[in-house]
Amino acid sequence: MLRYGSLIRKGGQQNSSDRGRVKVRILAEPDGPLRQVDWPGTLAEAQTLAARGESMALLATCQRAIDTWGDDPNILLHLGSLLLQSGFLSAARQCFRQGCILAPSDLRPVVNLANIAREARDHTEARRLYGELLRHLPDHPVIRRNALISLEYDPAVSDATRMEQATAWGDWATAKAGGGNIPQP
Repeated sequence: MLRYGSLIRKGGQQNSSDRGRVKVRILAEPDGPLRQVDWPGTLAEAQTLAARGESMALLATCQRAIDTWGDDPNILLHLGSLLLQSGFLSAARQCFRQGCILAPSDLRPVVNLANIAREARDHTEARRLYGELLRHLPDHPVIRRNALISLEYDPAVSDATRMEQATAWGDWATAKAGGGNIPQP
């Protein structure tokens, strides 16, 4: 399942300008000293909490990170992915929605929102989002696969439509692999 990776923009362009930059913010606590907070350290803390299954601490750490770096779509993408992997669909959905607002040409949050809709059995939303993704990235194999899989339990989709979509996916995959002219043994 594609969660996030290289920056996918509408039109298929990629951008890696944020690689290698360390995100640091200076926070002032009421009646307290200034303190420097770095994004990599906060992410590592959140990942450790997730690995330990410390759900409440994970949520609190992610919320502090959102409060600190909520204007950065890449950080929201990381936080949303971590929350999604930890089973917090609503919190993850909020991160990805905000990411869509902050970076409307970035399709990574849309991919994650489609995956959440599929996992939450929101079939109408999953169909809509995967349709949007396929319009922008018609040859992306993971998106095509996830769009097909999302139809499996969708009560609004007939068996005939499922079969038609599966056949179309098979034809597409065969064409991508070099065609169906493979000699039989």
